[in-house]
Amino acid sequence: MIAHLYTNATTKVELPTGTTEPVHINRGTIQGDSLSPLLFLVFMEPLLRWLHSGGREYKHGCLPKGVHAEHATSDLDYADDQQIVSSNPAWLNLQAQKVEAFSNWAGMKVNCKKCGVTGMLYNYAQSGMVSNVLGEDAKRMITIRDESVPFYHPHNQPYTYLEVDITPTLNWSLQLDKVIAQVKSKGDKVTHCMLTHMQKVHFVQTVIIPSATDVFPLAYPTPTDLTNLSASICKKALGVPLSTPTSMIYDNKERLAQGWQR
Repeated sequence: MIAHLYTNATTKVELPTGTTEPVHINRGTIQGDSLSPLLFLVFMEPLLRWLHSGGREYKHGCLPKGVHAEHATSDLDYADDQQIVSSNPAWLNLQAQKVEAFSNWAGMKVNCKKCGVTGMLYNYAQSGMVSNVLGEDAKRMITIRDESVPFYHPHNQPYTYLEVDITPTLNWSLQLDKVIAQVKSKGDKVTHCMLTHMQKVHFVQTVIIPSATDVFPLAYPTPTDLTNLSASICKKALGVPLSTPTSMIYDNKERLAQGWQR
């Protein structure tokens, strides 16, 4: 039935002068097609079942003995992103070989540049041995189509997923630092734009600083952090010294902005 829907499919475009002749669709499914999710699941299901077979999943040590195999995790998937989890580099490499074989069978190519390997050794999480032991094993063993998959240190090297920098150790300070840098960059642009000083202060407080709230569910800055950040950007936008009291920026911003009009 699905094949029949896509065989000799055509569409028409409505124009002010009328409807065009039928246009043949030769590309298959496209983003937004209502059948795309179903076809994607039909395609991915065999791979997900294969990854879950063989006993090379990640065994959760926090669970009682006897139920590890029942609740083992082989992969974490969201939309078209896939995360493979295992208990050691050797097993992870075998799982990666399954992905490679499945991709070859399907006529698709894995983009290693968008892949990454990371992991944690719980007993050595703070010792530095994570990168020395697991890192070297991962660099040597995890390959797809003879390409090494990049290794990310589990605490210091985040992997950007859905625009969020995450690490296995949940080190959200890296994401917070990135957001603050982005806010400061936007503030620098406001400093050089053709707005009055009062408009600049208003823009910083109503647009730039609120944009940092995207990171709140993960790594939220304290109210003091936001106040200090907003004050420093406003001072730069106004062209006043950083030593200017912050209270002058907020309590008397209209008078301050008028006093520095050029």
